[in-house]
Amino acid sequence: MKAGKASATARLIAGATVLCASDPTTADLIPSGSARWCEAFLSASNSGRRFMASCRSPLVRSAWRLLEKATHPGIVLHWMMRKRWIESQVRTAIADGADQVVVLGAGFDTLGVRLTVERPDLRVIEIDHPATLAEKRPAIETMLGSGRVVLLEQDFSRGDALESGLPPDAIDRNRKTIFIAEGLLMYLPELQVRSLLRDLATATDKSSQLIFSFMVTRAGGEIGFEPRSTLVALWLAIKREPFLCSFDPARAEEFARESGWMVTEHADSVVLSRLAESAGAARVIARGEDVVLASRIPRSGNPQDSASLFVARL
Repeated sequence: MKAGKASATARLIAGATVLCASDPTTADLIPSGSARWCEAFLSASNSGRRFMASCRSPLVRSAWRLLEKATHPGIVLHWMMRKRWIESQVRTAIADGADQVVVLGAGFDTLGVRLTVERPDLRVIEIDHPATLAEKRPAIETMLGSGRVVLLEQDFSRGDALESGLPPDAIDRNRKTIFIAEGLLMYLPELQVRSLLRDLATATDKSSQLIFSFMVTRAGGEIGFEPRSTLVALWLAIKREPFLCSFDPARAEEFARESGWMVTEHADSVVLSRLAESAGAARVIARGEDVVLASRIPRSGNPQDSASLFVARL
């Protein structure tokens, strides 16, 4: 991403959330309160306010839909269903006793702040680029108060390839934790992804789980959604947010295991499409990014983790 600029992708997904919430045909896909938070985050900049206004307008909204159809058909539905699936897994983890939620590369995502409102006992940590947090922080502190969400600055893209970039002492080791790396790992070199997952696997003394999304390796080794869009690839390059890492789904399971995690749930485009159908949105959904839930592999001599170990299935 460009120096001093908030993530362009974060703004885009926040705008897509406002767009869906403003459209009666898709409003039911958006969690309660999510669009309001996205509007607050976008309001921090002039460009964000203009983008938000365009997503609210029925006329311009139609133009955005046409642009989506011409570039990445179904990408907005993919984003919304990816978030719905992740939120379901996080809420299940909290119901099972997790009391710390750590969101890496949080962007303008709203899950952490919404959970904070619902569950003041939760410790919610968001770790992201300073420029993105500079636009997000004022809204959080105004609407929730200072310190309710722990906001930590970290530019993952500038870390050494062999370092995770995880801020030191950021995580309470004594809490049962659910980590979320949504839409982050594809922007990092593979060695750095491995280092980050290994650091997360040793970040707590209690059992933990990890949700991460990854780009699926396409034929020829290309990284991107299907069908491939040259315009989108150019836009990502201009915004300095190109995709760097992808996996074959079977290799992603192996990669996670080598990094200390065992995959327990896997949502590909088929799963996300069924989730959309169950939500009354039987439309085309973009393909190319999968999401998994993993449990930390029990370390020797740590029996309390055994309850988190399941049979992996992909």
